[in-house]
Amino acid sequence: MIRVPPRSSVLSRSTSDTSSHHSYTILVLGGYGNFGKLLCDRLKKTTSPKSSEDDPVRVLVGGRNLTSAKEFARSLNDGVSCLQFEPFCIDLDAPNLSLRLKEAKADLVVHTCGPYLKTEGSTEYIVANACIEAGSNYIDLADARDFVTDFSAKLDKAAKERGVTLIAGASTVPGSRLDVSTYNGGLTSAVVDHMKGNFSSLEGVEMCINAGFRTKSRGLGTVKSVLLYCGKPFSIWNRGQQEVVTGWTSPRLYRVSGLVNRRVGSYCNIPDVALFPKYYPSLNKVIFRAGVEIKTIQAAFAAMAYLAKLNLVKDWSRYAAPLKKFSDTFEPVLGTDEGGMNVTLSGLGKDGQPLNMTWDIFAGKGHGPFIPSTPSVILMQKMMRGDKFGAGAFPCVSMFTLKEFMTSVQDLDVLTYSFDDDRSTIFERALTEDSLSVFPKNCLRFHTEGGEVAGTLQVRRGTTILSRLIAWLGNLPEANPAAPVTVVNSRNVWSRAFGSKAFASQWRFNPQHGLVEESFLGGLVRFGFQLKPIWETSQRDPSQRHLKGFSHITKRNWVLGVPLPSFLMVKADGETRFKNEDNGWDVTVKVEHPLAGLVCSYEGSVFFK
Repeated sequence: MIRVPPRSSVLSRSTSDTSSHHSYTILVLGGYGNFGKLLCDRLKKTTSPKSSEDDPVRVLVGGRNLTSAKEFARSLNDGVSCLQFEPFCIDLDAPNLSLRLKEAKADLVVHTCGPYLKTEGSTEYIVANACIEAGSNYIDLADARDFVTDFSAKLDKAAKERGVTLIAGASTVPGSRLDVSTYNGGLTSAVVDHMKGNFSSLEGVEMCINAGFRTKSRGLGTVKSVLLYCGKPFSIWNRGQQEVVTGWTSPRLYRVSGLVNRRVGSYCNIPDVALFPKYYPSLNKVIFRAGVEIKTIQAAFAAMAYLAKLNLVKDWSRYAAPLKKFSDTFEPVLGTDEGGMNVTLSGLGKDGQPLNMTWDIFAGKGHGPFIPSTPSVILMQKMMRGDKFGAGAFPCVSMFTLKEFMTSVQDLDVLTYSFDDDRSTIFERALTEDSLSVFPKNCLRFHTEGGEVAGTLQVRRGTTILSRLIAWLGNLPEANPAAPVTVVNSRNVWSRAFGSKAFASQWRFNPQHGLVEESFLGGLVRFGFQLKPIWETSQRDPSQRHLKGFSHITKRNWVLGVPLPSFLMVKADGETRFKNEDNGWDVTVKVEHPLAGLVCSYEGSVFFK
């Protein structure tokens, strides 16, 4: 969490105003809207509680509807946070916008109201210009390519003269807005900065975002933003030159770690495609695709793009409202609440050999929509604590680190993975990036290189006829309060001996599904697992946490190569918790079937031999 210092040390308003003391004030435009709500929620949850000597930071929930602003502000105020939420009535289309901003005494204005381009090709900076006149700093979540790429050229001089900081495109994952659209320069540039040290020459960056259909993230403004370039030509950077492509065409499959199925992505027009070649001159390829989880809807986008390309439909954004309403009717019954983004980097490694690396981010439990607001929250907290960005107008590139981002979302079901496509082991590909760096060495060596452990486990068995049949077919151990067990990992073949019972399984990484796959009976039965770290958070400092182990969650189950539906799927979920001395681990596994109930479970401790 960010600790907010006393008012005297907080970034002061960048104006010539020498008025009396006031609390630091943030105005969130669209504060009770789709992404304004998410931003305010994340700001509250990741900002530490106040102390008695601190002035509360005022957060104005701005919008046309004062009643809605009051209701949302009231829901956020609990007397514990150092943030005081207040309603504020403001109309962005009003001619006196800058005067209204002055009345708010806003040190910082955060603009969450899309679409940022009212029409294709237009770059109206109404709010940013009003902030310059009012002397307020400015952040937006813009996703429009022209809006962000032209931002500095059109506003930098005026911003410097006024002494204010303007930042455009402070967002992350496009798919979390309409499942596809938010500008991701904040996060993707942090990813590139984080990964480029593995390369002697970074030559290509290819990205794809695809969020869950049930994430309740499709605001009308976002839908309009996406449809503005559906079927419209724009340029990408490929083979060291500009190449013209058509929006929402050329679909291809992508895999994201943690997502059970591969997702489809099509060309999207975002700022990264134009900005990255300037910020990373060695690049000869920058390609971005995005998609919706439901492949039939993705196909519909392609058909719509084709109609626009033929000029049969000039502007699909005019039909955003009915298309959104139609899409929303299917949300309760289609898709999942899981999404993610894939970033693939290519070039030459430190040894001069070709190197391909992947960075994935997975969001589950419907938490994907929180991600686009996170970069803005990080920048807001930096300004609140007095960090200086300098006067001027900037795109959000390299303004925060990947570590800062992950710290801000560590309370969410958000996982990141980083691996060498050709050289990483099974568990190096399946374990999250942050857990790998602190994984106990002996446990990691066993899972990646092999070894032998032994111990004692308590085994329980199900009592139904079907559960006994499944246990017999799987050669699972008999019930025993203290069963001696030996486990040997030899080249990813795990041999387990429970007393007189023995069975073996083969481990591999399934690239099609992004899961660790364990197969039994010569591959007749296969399980697909997602590995998730188990963290223990410090009560004194929630930003500090310690890795206690990892869980494996059954995502897929195949029999004779056929994926089973959820109501027939055998689950073998469990946990591995490390011993403090790194000399073994505690293990818990429960095998269950929806119709049979408990099949078999075992728990206990094993130690290295």
